[in-house]
Amino acid sequence: MTSTYTPLRVHGHHSLLLGVDSPAALLRRGAALGFASLALCDVDSVAGLVEFTQAWERAQGDGGPVPRPLLGAELTDPTGRPGRVVALVQSEAGWQNLCRLVSARKLGADPGSVLPKGLHGPAHFLLGDAVLEHAEGLVFLVDHPRLLFALAGRLGPGQLFAALPIPPPKLHSRTTRTWSLFDPPELPAPEDLTFIEAGKAPPPARPTAGVVLGLLQAAKALRIPMVAAPDCYFAYPEGRTAHRVRAAIRGNALIERVPAAWLASASSHLQDATSMRALYADYETSLGGAPNVDALFEQTNEIATSCTFELTLGGVIFPKLELEDGRTPYSELARLAFEGMSIRYRPLTPEVTHRMNKELAAIDELGYSAYFLLVHRIAGFAKDSGIPCVGRGSAADSLVAYCLGLTDADPIRYRLPFERFLNPTRKDRPDIDLDFCWRRRDEVLEAVYETFGPTRTAMIATLGTFGLRSAFREAALAVGLAPAEFNRWSKRLPWTTPPRSEWREPPAGLKQMADNPVAQAFAGLPECRHFPFEDARFLATLEAAAALLDVPRQMGLHPGGVVVAPFSITHHTACARAAKGPIVTQFDKDGVEAIGLVKMDLLGNRALTVLDDCLKLLKVEYGLELDLASIPEDDAKTGDLLAAGRAIGCFQIESPGMRNLLKQTAARTMDDVIQSIALIRPGPASSGMKDAYVRRFRKLEDPAPPHPLLEDVLAETYGVMLYQEDVMQVAVALAGMTLAEADRLRRALSKKRSAELDELQVRFLGGAGERGVSPKDAAHVWELIANFAAFGFCKAHAVTYGRISYRTAYLKAHYPVLFLASFLASHTGYYAARVYVEEARRLGATILGPDLNLSQADYTFARVTRRNLPGLRAGFGQVRGLSEGTAEAILTSRREDGPFLSLPELLKRTSAQRDEVEALIRTGALDAFDRTRPELLWRLHLLHSPARKVPKRIPGEEALDPMALESFGRSHADRVSEATPPAMGLFGESNAQNTGWGGSGGRIPMLTQTSQPLLAFPRRELSAAALPALPDPNANERALAELELLGFSINLHPVRLFGSPKSAVTPCAELDNLAGRHITILGWIAASRRLRSADGRWMRFLTLEDESGLAEAALFADANTRWSGVLIDHGPYLVSGLVEEQLGACTLHVDRVARLE
Repeated sequence: MTSTYTPLRVHGHHSLLLGVDSPAALLRRGAALGFASLALCDVDSVAGLVEFTQAWERAQGDGGPVPRPLLGAELTDPTGRPGRVVALVQSEAGWQNLCRLVSARKLGADPGSVLPKGLHGPAHFLLGDAVLEHAEGLVFLVDHPRLLFALAGRLGPGQLFAALPIPPPKLHSRTTRTWSLFDPPELPAPEDLTFIEAGKAPPPARPTAGVVLGLLQAAKALRIPMVAAPDCYFAYPEGRTAHRVRAAIRGNALIERVPAAWLASASSHLQDATSMRALYADYETSLGGAPNVDALFEQTNEIATSCTFELTLGGVIFPKLELEDGRTPYSELARLAFEGMSIRYRPLTPEVTHRMNKELAAIDELGYSAYFLLVHRIAGFAKDSGIPCVGRGSAADSLVAYCLGLTDADPIRYRLPFERFLNPTRKDRPDIDLDFCWRRRDEVLEAVYETFGPTRTAMIATLGTFGLRSAFREAALAVGLAPAEFNRWSKRLPWTTPPRSEWREPPAGLKQMADNPVAQAFAGLPECRHFPFEDARFLATLEAAAALLDVPRQMGLHPGGVVVAPFSITHHTACARAAKGPIVTQFDKDGVEAIGLVKMDLLGNRALTVLDDCLKLLKVEYGLELDLASIPEDDAKTGDLLAAGRAIGCFQIESPGMRNLLKQTAARTMDDVIQSIALIRPGPASSGMKDAYVRRFRKLEDPAPPHPLLEDVLAETYGVMLYQEDVMQVAVALAGMTLAEADRLRRALSKKRSAELDELQVRFLGGAGERGVSPKDAAHVWELIANFAAFGFCKAHAVTYGRISYRTAYLKAHYPVLFLASFLASHTGYYAARVYVEEARRLGATILGPDLNLSQADYTFARVTRRNLPGLRAGFGQVRGLSEGTAEAILTSRREDGPFLSLPELLKRTSAQRDEVEALIRTGALDAFDRTRPELLWRLHLLHSPARKVPKRIPGEEALDPMALESFGRSHADRVSEATPPAMGLFGESNAQNTGWGGSGGRIPMLTQTSQPLLAFPRRELSAAALPALPDPNANERALAELELLGFSINLHPVRLFGSPKSAVTPCAELDNLAGRHITILGWIAASRRLRSADGRWMRFLTLEDESGLAEAALFADANTRWSGVLIDHGPYLVSGLVEEQLGACTLHVDRVARLE
């Protein structure tokens, strides 16, 4: 009789670069093979267990048998010693202990019970001791005799099993030497196990005959039951090819040279009981008295039956807060909310009070009071510490959040429904997202850990997956292609795979590429029409890359996600340490939410940093203290800037599409900006509502709503739905739905839940009919909603970001150079830094290069001394090739020892490398030393050249002056000038004064003749001691060097550095005045975007820039096909075409492109 069995050691693709298949794929394969249960045991990870459980729940809903998920993990020794332990969960206590075990394996101890200073890393993890410490509720399968000896007799009944793998090939050859040890039941002596191979054995750690025989021997001697536990790394036999590719990437090796030890055996795939019985029969045929195979298989079923734990998903686990005696979370929240309401609303109105009571009741009913208080404490810390903070997202729909000071958007004024954020019908629980000053966000995180305890708090991990570009690059390296061969292709790939509707039929010789998404991505790009499909190496790369798409690559760090558990964090999830240092959950944000932990997004927002820095500069430079909350929302100067689309550097409104939209709508106020932020999103744009809005704004179309009942609802948006909240209000006004029902409709549309939508469509159409709406009109509005809601934008989010956007525009309009200095120092923006430098130049800033004694680490506002004009100075961080450590050393030395007065002094006081100093010289950072840049480079060469003896004197030539040579090495500390006197006799004394940066004089001491040989530098041709007077490069040469090393040139725009065009060109800023004209512009590419046309062909949109400003250009499909190969870098380019005007914004429709050399 053939026994069934349960796979107890299955590894999915969350065993990073080891396992091949997703949890859902493993379950599907298990169902096809008839398994009743299946255990997912990823290596040192629980990251896939939520996805595993969700896949099982979905499969149950589809009908048909599906294996019950058994939860576990495989634990390895961090030192690489052979021996692994599979831990399977039996109970709730077992789940908590599994999380602790995996966490300890990653961190050295359990972060839920040990403070961070006690987490010394995985090197301090002892596998056997950890298993004994966290054993309750777990079953352990052990595959090495060493671990059996460590655990035998120290665990409860039925907790420890010897995990027998598929018999290794050399089992027969080891039998005669070892099997006699099985006859006596007593424990063998350690010296009897010397045949067991030692050494490191990282996963997959294929079992050897010696280890297997030792395991059999130890299990029998220790009377430990044995179980069949074959390793499984892929669902199907052909998965071994993908496994090999991942092993090559993991080990940084070539696919064809991957060592066998890195690979799982060919039989490491899911197989039915009959196939497994045949494989395990080798134990019986090779070893007399070996364990009965049927018993090994039956043991797997008994273990599976004992593992009854199921992970509960969909609940909510709120953090606990300590409050003063007698206070509850609700009473404290109500007190704070009413205090804030009395400040925010003067005078109070019944509308506000009624809504406050309604929200507080809903928050209390859903258990959110403690969560609001937790977020309030975090925001309070930021406020007390002077850290800019604002809430965003749907939380701005809440009046309570607004009155607590968490958000900046008045929900009464902006008609924001609370139900969009929270209501009883919402199954997924929302979170409150807070944005902080980017530079000081880490202070907030530290406060969170300190306030709520590090054993309860963790950041959230992300699961980085292979995209098109990364899959192609890594596959190419594994195949053996050099970066120079594949980089030119990988950088042209889009970020996402093309939809199947746009895939092309490959040539006859490439039929195998028909279903390859990476190959299809290349085939659809005009600039890749010469991709080497005929090269076998590239074909192998495409096949390997296709198998990597969307596969997990590494664990990362969520930019701001934080969870706080009510008790220990490892009651709910295992933790690890991110590469950047913080402790993170092994579940990503979706997994964390699924198990019920309520997350917070504490993000760094660079726009808040820009605003804060600019306000501080304004106070320092002009003595002004500006309150952005009180600036006029219809300021005339700001309105002029917005309506002209001059929003470069302004938060959320600087992209080419947004600047065109600002022109089209002639935006002037804060409310105009808010609406523009929503208009540019895919929902309004793809549904035609954006164009309808613009036409109605420009009075080209009647602003009629889709039904008279919606006139008041859509009045401020000219009868057009812009926001998700508009969908809700339309459902309420037209169909009589409650706001909670309307939010359910919004969520069903956005998630495309077809079954739920059918029910809601009946409710909507029926309700509309009851209110007198004709079936035709109701169906029309339903269609509008269905097409729009899936891509609509949250109005609360638009309001929050729109208010920030308007404030950045206000500062740029009134204090442009201060604003752009702050902006550039924040390292943010849609464009390269050079674009913002040129914008500052156009707005009146004098651009100043880096200066050794004046620059800081980053861009700074500066005043041009002679005329007190505003300037923008580059920092050391802008010098390409200058390390952060050297820049910090320069700044530290300057603070402690004063300014640098010479080149030798710079070398003496810092550890700057030669190439770093060369970069500083070529960018002008040492210009104040009164030497030309070539002269400084010459001196740098001398100071870094190996010393050599002076050659014998050549008759008729004077000897080199040893006094001058010695002076090359002297510094400010010696009070010696760097400048060599223009005329000096042999061993004579000079009275010439130093004219360097310091301006102080000094004499060079006279040397006496000596019989010792002198050391000299190269360049024997010099006469006397006069160093060569080398002229500075011309302006063009200097600018090219600055462009190379700074990314911009200090005095010239890049388009002026590459010659003059033969034909007349139009300034970019004149484009809007030349509709209908055929023109040529000379521009540097500031931005480039690729989009697909309606027929699936690629188009390209360019933002071109010259001294005058920016211009938008479009290469439609035919032009893009013809000229995409020319657009290989930033330019400059001569671009010709017809200027087309659309609803107030002009674009150059390109028909010719030429690169200006």
